[in-house]
Parts: sequence; C-alpha cells; structure tokens
Amino acid sequence: MKYSLPSLREKTRYLLFEVIPVSEKSRNKYKDEDFSFQSVSRAILGSIKNYIGELGMARANPWLIQELYKTRDKKNGFIGVLKVERKYVDHVRASFLFINKINNEDVIVKSLLVSGSLKRIREEMKKI
Repeated sequence: MKYSLPSLREKTRYLLFEVIPVSEKSRNKYKDEDFSFQSVSRAILGSIKNYIGELGMARANPWLIQELYKTRDKKNGFIGVLKVERKYVDHVRASFLFINKINNEDVIVKSLLVSGSLKRIREEMKKI
C-alpha cells in the first residue's frame, strides 16, 4: 500500500471542548441521554454547517471522537474531542457560539484546548 507524502497529507488539530448545562434545573435533573454522543454530535456538526456552509465543512472535515466523549460530573457537564483540519480550527471554535440548546436543554459549548496530538489531549483530560 502506498502512503501519501507528508506534504500532501491533511494536517489536523484536536479540539477539546466541554458542554455545560446552563440552568439550575438542567444541572440537577438532566439525564445522560439528553447529552448523548449522538445529540451532541448532531448539534456541533449542525452548527459548523450553518456557520461555514457545506463546502467549508467538507474542507474542515470535522470528526468527533466517540471514545473520548465523557461525563465529567453532574454539575460540570461533558467533555469531548473534535478532530479538525488546521486551517479551520478558528471557524469551528466560532461556530460553538451558536449552540444554545441540545435536546431542549440550555447549554454552553466551550473550547478548552487545541493540540496537534491526541497524547496531549488525553493528558489534559486526566487533569480535568
């Protein structure tokens, strides 16, 4: 199998984000199903598509990594990792501003860290 030259390969970055329930009612009474991987994925990818369009989304190539989507605790919400092409990291971070609700629950999606390697992301996830 032939591999692509490093100069032709897409250079990606990993974006660590958190999903925080906003209201007190949401913080205390939400179910894990309300913020499942599928619902968060749908909200994030939909927001990126609305912000940069279909062509921009194809170029950014966003990819949520399901193995790294975790619950922090009931008060602090969830953390996850999004793989993005390096030229579009700022566009993706800006699209997080437009996510207000996931499954009719008010949320804030916040970018925590951008890294070029999963090793660094995993180290930071252990600290959190």
